[in-house]
Amino acid sequence: MINKLKTVLNKLRKEAEKRETSVLRVAQRAIDVRIRQRMYLDEAIMIGVLDPRLPSDVAKAYIGRGDFVKHIREINGDGKGLLADKSLFYQKFMRDGIKIPKCYIFYSPEETITGDQRKLVSQADWIEVIKNELPDDILIKPALSEFGLGIEAYSRKDGRFVNKSESLSYEELYHKITSQQAYGKCIVQQRLRNHDFIHDLSNAEALQCVRLITFDNGKSKETQFFTAWFKISSGKGITDNFLHGTTGNLLAMVNPEDGHIIKVYRAHPLGGIIADVERHSVTNRQLTGITLPLWDELKTLAEQASKAVLPVKAVGWDIAITNDGPVIIEGNSEFAAMGKEGPYFHRDDLDSLIQSVA
Repeated sequence: MINKLKTVLNKLRKEAEKRETSVLRVAQRAIDVRIRQRMYLDEAIMIGVLDPRLPSDVAKAYIGRGDFVKHIREINGDGKGLLADKSLFYQKFMRDGIKIPKCYIFYSPEETITGDQRKLVSQADWIEVIKNELPDDILIKPALSEFGLGIEAYSRKDGRFVNKSESLSYEELYHKITSQQAYGKCIVQQRLRNHDFIHDLSNAEALQCVRLITFDNGKSKETQFFTAWFKISSGKGITDNFLHGTTGNLLAMVNPEDGHIIKVYRAHPLGGIIADVERHSVTNRQLTGITLPLWDELKTLAEQASKAVLPVKAVGWDIAITNDGPVIIEGNSEFAAMGKEGPYFHRDDLDSLIQSVA
């Protein structure tokens, strides 16, 4: 508890320094938005509503994560199960013919099946698949995790699956997944690679996805594309998550109509984020103003996916762009609030969402 309080006070001090005001005034605003808008401290810092110079009525117009999720749940009903469990989600999309990463093993303590629905019962069954059917580059993804947590990548080398931290024989990989329960319920799938254009932007191995928010009320033939964001890797780690800038990655606002990057956010040294990035810090490649490849194909895929998960009406899709075309990585029914002004939701964004799915 003491360490948690120290962390909060440190964040408040940094924000006060950045805003050139007192810690007390920042803390008062933080308490206000937490009670009134159910806004967590990190998101309040990210949005900038803790600046005492910001009029109170302007601060009130921003939606906290708590309020946002409440409204999203009202819109989407009880359809979260499919999207929350990646194993169920991937199997449905495989049946529907919607492009996802190729899945080789669906593991759960109750039953394990292959991508083509064969049961794996014995260790010998597993070893046969691991040895002869898995590609040389794989990803093991917990079925119930969020924010890319728990994902591990391996490459086959000299009859073992290795990464930076370990080298596993086929038997050791089998035991890690099953008897050790390292991932819980999980999926063993192909590791996708970025489109050459995307790779050249960052020179990173992490799969970098577009987050495209779609609305579909089930009545109209057309899916609405509300906002689009592109998560750009800083070159570290195997995921592209932004997490309020804490990962060091970048977050780009994208025009959902044509796929060009409008502006790019990074972490501010004193906390929060700032949209002042024009070039990638590692490659020096231009980011603002460029157009992402295969954008029409990406939107078509997102529309297919949005129809497939109805009656869930509002979804944040993570879509990878590869040399073989766009691929759905996952859908989120309680997605991060990424609006039209920035990586947060304004009251106007929420009103637009509600009207769109009515």
